[in-house]
Amino acid sequence: MTSKNSAVKRSPESPGAGARHARPARATALAPANIEQAADLGAGFIIVKLRDYATAQQASTAKQKRAPLPPVGDIPVMPRSRLVSALRRGGKLAGVEQLNKQPSENAAFMHEMAAQEKARRVQLLAAGQLISAQELSERLDMSTQAISKSLKDGRLFALEGGGNRLCYPSFYADSALSRRDLYAVTKALGAIPPSSKWQFFTTPKASLNGLTPLQALQQGARDAVLVTAAGFVER
Repeated sequence: MTSKNSAVKRSPESPGAGARHARPARATALAPANIEQAADLGAGFIIVKLRDYATAQQASTAKQKRAPLPPVGDIPVMPRSRLVSALRRGGKLAGVEQLNKQPSENAAFMHEMAAQEKARRVQLLAAGQLISAQELSERLDMSTQAISKSLKDGRLFALEGGGNRLCYPSFYADSALSRRDLYAVTKALGAIPPSSKWQFFTTPKASLNGLTPLQALQQGARDAVLVTAAGFVER
């Protein structure tokens, strides 16, 4: 789910906030006092769950109700360096260590995240949006060895499909898209997590006039998509 990024989740706004959509949390909201849960994933990765921003000031006197987790694809990704910097501005990093002393709650949180991710992958497989290496090989008329090499070179990405098998986005075999353009954009996304790459390709972007990068590539806007990809990686 993460590489050298930390996923930061902000609870939805309260019902009284109207129909506004919840916005990604600002880095300045990451003071330890505003963190409801945190888990050290190892290898330098941390996942953080923020309190409801509107009620964070009351957290010390009232027990907060845990809001339902959003779909995994809706979780914004923040570079780890920015997360650490924000935590240092807001307080000591020991705040994360103290939260890690709640193993049962953090384990339940991580388990729920993993369950959502697994369910989403099952849906994508059933819908044909993810396919096996063998099927991609047949559609592209490439050997599975060539596909593995493209994966290693960063021109393709794959998601775990269960049973230690990798599943590839079927859009790589879409005749309406330039394979060269897809390879270039995937390469530009670098080492961010595969789930974040999937989110990038399939989520509408304001910088692309509300189109997803896949839709923009269909219209020949390769350069604009590459610029958007660079911004996505740096955010």
